[in-house]
Formats: sequence, structure tokens, C-alpha cells
Amino acid sequence: MSESPTSSKEASNDSISQWTVVFEMMKEKGNITLLPGLSDKEFKAIEAKYKFTFPPDLRSFYQEHLPIGNGWINWRKPEIVEIEPDDQELLNEVLQPPTYMNEVEINLYSIASGILFDILNNDAWLSEFGEKPSSVKDALVQAHRYLKSENVPKLIPICTHRFIPSLPNEIGNPVFSIMGTDAIVYGYDLKQYLINELTDYTPCQKAPKWIPFWSSLCGETQVVEDYWGSDDEENSEEKSEEENASKGENKEVFENKDESSNKKDFNVDVLTQFGFGMKVIDEKEVKK
Repeated sequence: MSESPTSSKEASNDSISQWTVVFEMMKEKGNITLLPGLSDKEFKAIEAKYKFTFPPDLRSFYQEHLPIGNGWINWRKPEIVEIEPDDQELLNEVLQPPTYMNEVEINLYSIASGILFDILNNDAWLSEFGEKPSSVKDALVQAHRYLKSENVPKLIPICTHRFIPSLPNEIGNPVFSIMGTDAIVYGYDLKQYLINELTDYTPCQKAPKWIPFWSSLCGETQVVEDYWGSDDEENSEEKSEEENASKGENKEVFENKDESSNKKDFNVDVLTQFGFGMKVIDEKEVKK
């Protein structure tokens, strides 16, 4: 039987309809602008520049709309940031930050800089890095080399310090919230993450996919089945109170946002927390 002329179009609409509720939530926020989705040409250019591939669900999301503002990455025209050197010379020596980075690069750079900052200042170390050298500089170099290796899947920034792995290139990768070595799973998949980002943090209802290195960095992931309780009328009121209290606690612990940070166009807090200074500049000011 031949396929009807509308079948492929209907299939396409079905593939993006899952984001409708998310985009409606973004509109209600009032501080997020929804631009037209990225074209195939734009996807190709972005992936070539940053050397990663958008997983299918994130690609589907960006095909429908490109949200910008309030921390959401503007893939079409990322803002340029001037980096002021860290006041810790050893970090500068190992990381060798450029003078200018755009908001995509700064978010990617913040991952390594944050982890190295914790190694230098908080005696952090991960078993994946191997045996820790006695020299602090050697330890930083060894960790940095590992973070750039093929053992560590590349991450794609979405909003502030939330990242999704580019590999495996399939639907259903978890989204991580990473600041230095402080990391959690912020959504067992993209859709749950987006709802968490736009409302309140909700623990995973199922175990997230295991991603090399990043899942280890997060440690044990909180998984709560039937988080919002059962339909048992006898206990519904008591459970509702407990759930609301838990929801509030989770928001305080995991979201950790304030009004001033929400007003920023992208995540400038990440590097300033780790000793780097920066300022947003006009692209024309960048010396070529």
C-alpha cells in the first residue's frame, strides 16, 4: 500500500508536537524570546564549528524554535565575551584562555575551568584521571588532558550551566547541571529537563542513561518512582503536603537561582565564581 501524501508531513508534525507545552511555558515566562527554528544549513555550520553533533531530540527542539535570553544559548548569534585572566596564575598557565570567547565557548570552557578550579582549591580528584601526581601543576595538566580526550563525550550547552551529551547520538540522553565538580542529573531526558528548568526541580522518575565520565561525576542519581504520590484518597492530603515541601526543598538545593542571575542573557556567573572576570562586548570591538 502506498503512503498517503500527508503521511510524512503528519509524522513530522508529530515529532515536534512534544515541544508545544514547553514553548508555551517559555512564552508565559515573559523573559524568553522564541526565534524561528534553526535550518539544516545552520545546524551543519554549528556542528562543524564546535565539532559535535546535536542529538535527535535536541535537534528536533531547535528545529521548531530557538529560545534566547535568560541564559538560553543563542546559537544563531552568540554574544561575545572578553575574558579577564584568572587571579590564580596556575589555572591560566594550564588553561591558556583566549581574550575573547562567545557564549557557547564560554559555557564549554567553564566545564574544564570549574573542575580544575576544584582540583586546585578544594583538593578534588576523580578516579578517571588516574593516579594523582604530587605536583599540583602536573595534576591540573593530567586532568585537563583527560577532559579533552575521547574518553569524555562532548557536552552541548543548553541554558546556563545545563548540558546534554552529544554522544550517544540518540534520543533520551540525560541533561546535566555542572558547576565545577558539583554536578547532578537535571533531567533523565531532554523533555524532563526543560520542564524542570521552567518550573521546579523534580527528581528523575526513572534511571537516566549512563554517560561515560559525566554520570560518574554526578554520582548516584536521585530516582523517585511516582514522585507525585498515589491515588489513595485516604493519604492524598498528607502526601500532597510532603510533596510540596520536598518540591520546595529541591528547588532551593538544585536550582539555586536569584532574580539578578535570571536577568542575564547568558551564564556569566559560572566563570566569575571560579575567579575569572568577563564583560559582554559589541562584536565590532573585537580586534581581528
